[in-house]
Amino acid sequence: MAVKCKVKDTGLQKALAAYENADEKKFDERLKCLASIGQLAAALKKTKDTPKDAADYLGELIKAAESEKTDLTRQKTSAEKAIAEAAKRQEALAKKTGETESAEEEEEEEAADYKTVLLTAFQKLKGAKDLAFQFVIADAKPHCGLMVAKKITPKHKQKLMELTGSRRFLPIGTCQFVNARYVFTLEKPVPGLAKKVQDSIKNYIGKKLPIQVGTETAEGEEGLASPGTVTNVAPSAPPGVKPALAKAPETWRSARGEMEAAINRLKATIRQEFGEQGGEVIAEIEKNMGKLDVILQNLDTRLAESLDKARSTADAAARAAELQKSKALLADYIKYVKSEPMIAHIDSNPFGVPTNLKQMLSTRLMEMAQAIA
Repeated sequence: MAVKCKVKDTGLQKALAAYENADEKKFDERLKCLASIGQLAAALKKTKDTPKDAADYLGELIKAAESEKTDLTRQKTSAEKAIAEAAKRQEALAKKTGETESAEEEEEEEAADYKTVLLTAFQKLKGAKDLAFQFVIADAKPHCGLMVAKKITPKHKQKLMELTGSRRFLPIGTCQFVNARYVFTLEKPVPGLAKKVQDSIKNYIGKKLPIQVGTETAEGEEGLASPGTVTNVAPSAPPGVKPALAKAPETWRSARGEMEAAINRLKATIRQEFGEQGGEVIAEIEKNMGKLDVILQNLDTRLAESLDKARSTADAAARAAELQKSKALLADYIKYVKSEPMIAHIDSNPFGVPTNLKQMLSTRLMEMAQAIA
């Protein structure tokens, strides 16, 4: 028609081709093509130089595009409704399955003895990345009672009361397996709790596990703790190395452990909060949560490794040279903590997960600076 009527095409042919080649399942893309066709055809029809035959043809084309647009909109609505219904059925099935699994787990816990329940919880934590369980402690003497589970219930407290005879409980916290340690986190850490928890586990289930509560750690038995387990005791250092430098690498590793545990707790809470959403939503959330790991990547283990070298060398000149590298790394870390907005976002998260990363990291980095000075 354009050739016959000698009409100069301004893009209508290209728009028609784009619509013809568009994926049938991509409704929005096809509707966009139809809108473009309608606009170009209307503009061409109004042009003074457009002959009557061409104008009549364009009028029919505009009507066809509008009719197709109506039909496509109807198809899109039906498809979205079908997807929503399928997602709803899937959500209901997942919820029902989850409730069934939770009920089965509770029945298994009730039937199992205390040792089996606790060992099973520790095995699950150790075998899954980013997994966090709740825990509660019955404050008793000579040994406190500990319960770790996906969610602490009154039945767990009842079992601890029967075990210890105590009705006094510490606030519920979270437990994760991080850096070869079972990290117990309370909003307000209790001094000396790491050793008490370890002694309780040893007494009731016969295993001395590597435990961390806040900055305190209790070393596990040989063969149970992986290399790199942090303790509050620094390894021996050559003469002339001051105590602050001798324990500096462990202090920084402990800070990284706290940081990783806090980030993992936040991740676990977010996953729990949005667990019933659709697959695409979960995928997007997981993608965004990956940004949290950037903090761990920037505040890495290079400082601890450099401090290890500095404290282990007996040569004063070599130690001074390595400490210069440590100072440069420390300066980078301090600058990063001050400038990274993600740290403040984590601390002010709307999920009620206490992290306090900014203050903790600032305090630990100041300790590093004093150790190196």
